[in-house]
Amino acid sequence: MKNSKDSKIDATYQKNKKKINDSGNCHTDNKVSNDETRSLNENSYILEQVLSDMAWYG
Repeated sequence: MKNSKDSKIDATYQKNKKKINDSGNCHTDNKVSNDETRSLNENSYILEQVLSDMAWYG
C-alpha cells in the first residue's frame, strides 16, 4: 500500500512528465528542430561575448 507522500510524488511526476511531453510537441507545431534551437543558443552566446568585449574595451 502506498502512503500519501508516495502518491503525491507520483502525481507530481506524472504531471511534469505530461508537461515535458506537451512542450516537446510545441517544437513540431512551431517547426523548430533541436538543431535550430541549439544554433540559436550558440549564436546568442557568441553575440553576448562580442557585446561584453565591446563594452569592456569601449
